[in-house]
Amino acid sequence: MRQFGYGVLPDELVERAFKVYGDAVRHYERNELSEAEELLSQVLQLNPNAAPALQLQARIMMQLERYDEAISLLSRLLELRPDDAESYFEFGLALERTGQRRRAIDAFKKAIKAAASLSSQPEWFSELKARCELLESELSREQELRSQQEKQKEVEELLHLADVYESSGFLRRAKDYLKRALELDPDNASLAIRIAAIDIELGNISEADRLLRLIEEQHPDSVAEVQRLRGKLSHRAQ
Repeated sequence: MRQFGYGVLPDELVERAFKVYGDAVRHYERNELSEAEELLSQVLQLNPNAAPALQLQARIMMQLERYDEAISLLSRLLELRPDDAESYFEFGLALERTGQRRRAIDAFKKAIKAAASLSSQPEWFSELKARCELLESELSREQELRSQQEKQKEVEELLHLADVYESSGFLRRAKDYLKRALELDPDNASLAIRIAAIDIELGNISEADRLLRLIEEQHPDSVAEVQRLRGKLSHRAQ
């Protein structure tokens, strides 16, 4: 009865909330979710902090796939039960269903921590740690992919600017953009070759020679292009 406000709210109100909650539980056990939901709403009107009603209503919202409503209810419940393992677990499930995996991981970790101190662990306890690790791995891969895509987009933008300046005869500006692109994509042999070619055109003999040596060491499959540029370099150095 204490969870329904006994000692805080008028006894008559508490008794009514407790009775309506009992009716809601019976409907829920018969899988009559709409009826249970309506009765639980009445309980929460009588006492918005009735923790059992919040928890059962959240479970119904999960079953009905109304995950945002479940999250709202469970957030309220966790304010009342800040150390409740089951509430954190269900909160994590609702967050995961709405794609909020980072928040779900945090909720699951709190569930694990809270459950570890219980004399009897919930059935989900042994598998939840592995689930967290899987979610973190998925997030890490997605973050890495987004980072690669953003980097590739930036490289493409820099290459476009380099093309514009090189075609207009502004070789030094083109080289600057190519060097910035190479910093983002250091294994791109074609970028290094273009920079070396511009250095040859600009008469930067030592810089071109150094870069061609580096390309030979790091990209042996580019030997034909390097040899072609070395021919131009020799001619330019004469």
